[in-house]
Amino acid sequence: MMKLLIHLLFASVIALASMLRLPASMSTEMGGQQVAQETEPTDPGTPKGTSEPAGTRPESTCPPTETPLTAINHGNESDFTLAEYPIFFFYNPYSRENLDAIEFSLYDRAERRTIYRTEIEPRENPGIIQLRIPEQADYGLEVNQTYRWYLTAYCSERRTDGPDVEINGWIHRKPMTEQLEAELENPSIPQYITYMNEGIWYDAVSLLAQSYASNPQNQTFKEAWENLLQALGREHLSQEPLINPVVSGGEADE
Repeated sequence: MMKLLIHLLFASVIALASMLRLPASMSTEMGGQQVAQETEPTDPGTPKGTSEPAGTRPESTCPPTETPLTAINHGNESDFTLAEYPIFFFYNPYSRENLDAIEFSLYDRAERRTIYRTEIEPRENPGIIQLRIPEQADYGLEVNQTYRWYLTAYCSERRTDGPDVEINGWIHRKPMTEQLEAELENPSIPQYITYMNEGIWYDAVSLLAQSYASNPQNQTFKEAWENLLQALGREHLSQEPLINPVVSGGEADE
């Protein structure tokens, strides 16, 4: 089913080939990463995460929402990136008056070391927020390593009882290979299609979301964004606004 959706996406948005191109240097050096000389062995995939909350605590003060807190990722064995400092996208259903804070935490695979932790200041209205990992050495993802993240919503100032709502997921940084670089430079195929075919969903989402957010009146970007969300099972978020978050200073383990 997923491959069929990808083929349909490719057929319907081939016009993006010239519009959604990253410079070759950016593709090759994403996050300062060097191109691998040989194709890596088949990756076993990432563990399955919880892109939507299973529920809320009985004592939670969060109001009910039609659409829950949601990660815009694959969520099932294909959560890859090429970026040393990736961008995460989430749908936040809460307005500022109903939310005290959202906390994002990134750990190593064993969850023994905190790579990055920060708070996202609540915005006035619900919408899709993006969270950029700052380009600082302590926060960078290493090639061929898997990481665990959590997004936690607190709807009241009391946090001692635990999070009101929480989702989690995984991200694995793949190496750039000569074959993948050549595919990304192919002018006849939109880069986000290549990312999708390779399971590099974080970068597919990031490329399209930023393109659409910078030019929301562009019908081609709009249709491509809607098709991508459909492929991820997030088509119900297609009309939600893309909001730039306000992020407080992050921290990492020494």
